[in-house]
Amino acid sequence: MPTSSSRPGSVHPRRVFLCKLGLAATAGALAGCEITEIAGAPPQKGATKDFDITQAPFTDLGTVGGMAVIDVAGTEVVLVRASDTEVLAYNNLCPHQSFPLNLGAWDVASRTLTCALHSAKFADNGSVLFFPPGSKSKNLPKYAVEFTAPLGKVTI
Repeated sequence: MPTSSSRPGSVHPRRVFLCKLGLAATAGALAGCEITEIAGAPPQKGATKDFDITQAPFTDLGTVGGMAVIDVAGTEVVLVRASDTEVLAYNNLCPHQSFPLNLGAWDVASRTLTCALHSAKFADNGSVLFFPPGSKSKNLPKYAVEFTAPLGKVTI
């Protein structure tokens, strides 16, 4: 009499166990890595990109506290309207687990950027103010911005 594992389309319990064991080992090996360490090449230094806050997708920058994402030579950058006269630029991936920072929040009063995933918090200069416990804290890369409303240029 055939066993359940020998029917066409069924999976032998030992195979399931070995697959789970392999996934656990891979997860354990990657646990010590920051995603940004394995994500690819570093940003191209000196690359620039122009933006206009009256044009999509930058219209949220028309309001203080607004954010927009721009690609600069393959690097995803979040632009933040920090004040009436200032736009700041940071790498859009949180150094904790590479979650998009544009999904977080800019606090106008404290001039801080908070990641929506685990509440990592960064000062306007990119330095870490809070990082999830047990995590290796890293500053947030900040980039140069020239801004004269409504036009600007970000340089990484």
